[in-house]
Amino acid sequence: MKTDRALPPLMMVDDDQDDAVIFARRLKDAGVPNPLLHFRNGGDAFMFLKQFCVGEKPPESRPCLMFLDVNMPNLSGFDVLAWARLQPALRGMKIIMLSGATEPWDSKIAAKLGADGYLTKFPDPMKLKKVIAVHLPVEPAATLAVNPSAPSNHAAT
Repeated sequence: MKTDRALPPLMMVDDDQDDAVIFARRLKDAGVPNPLLHFRNGGDAFMFLKQFCVGEKPPESRPCLMFLDVNMPNLSGFDVLAWARLQPALRGMKIIMLSGATEPWDSKIAAKLGADGYLTKFPDPMKLKKVIAVHLPVEPAATLAVNPSAPSNHAAT
């Protein structure tokens, strides 16, 4: 499946390049057409996302969903998550923690800090597709690539 640059991007923050390649392959196998932005550490992700908070980047170019590794040097995924959840400009962005750690306290910390989900590396493509569909609700005839910050014509349920 070819990436569609007109769709809102997904974002991955992971310091392991091999993990990023595997995850990108899983997204492709799941049929997700959104472009994937990869950042190798929490600091780079922070600097990128900060541009949306200070008005340097238009909100419509903001990633719609971020997959965030827990264990990274300097700024951990938890650090980035805690900061992002305090930023009004990032409120509509969904954040899924993606980690090799399977300790139950990691997912509890992630939930407490405001993560929308927690996945262990590496979810199979069908599970990944389901997770994305849950966090990016779409019309039945639409693709998975809907920008969740766009206005909806539906009443909240």
